[in-house]
Amino acid sequence: MGQERIIHAALLGAGTVGSGVYKLVKDLEEEIISKTGARLVVDKILVRDTTKAREGIPSELLIDRWDEILNDPQIEIVIEVMGGIRPALTWLEEALRAGKQVVTANKDLLAEYGEQLFDAAEAGKCDLHFEAAVAGAIPIIRPLRQSLAASELTEVMGIVNGTTNYILTRMT
Repeated sequence: MGQERIIHAALLGAGTVGSGVYKLVKDLEEEIISKTGARLVVDKILVRDTTKAREGIPSELLIDRWDEILNDPQIEIVIEVMGGIRPALTWLEEALRAGKQVVTANKDLLAEYGEQLFDAAEAGKCDLHFEAAVAGAIPIIRPLRQSLAASELTEVMGIVNGTTNYILTRMT
């Protein structure tokens, strides 16, 4: 049997969402391996204050310098969950141009600078994944890009906002 493939990742942000993503990666470790054939390991987590304790996150993973992620050749995936436009835009563009895959849930950033980020992904020959930023994270982007790629869709309409879905669910 061959050596297990390890995918090294970095998180940008360790607030509520970042901590939740880290916990999910740990909790779903075996499931990720069985579905992908690879182990996903979060090696670094970029935060503003490395001295602040974060429940469930080992302090040795916390860093406060972006270049430690950008210049680490092992880091293949950058997961952005910090929100806001700056410095997220700069960092994601740099990561994409450096050939690192990027995953973001940042709606504002994609709405304002999506084209710029997709250009950076193309320049770096890598992918920008944003399913978590669309339709309350309802899996719709992948089916549109893959399953319906040959279809000539011109419009998708519906209630796709997570808050609206929550309200509708509570109403029933």
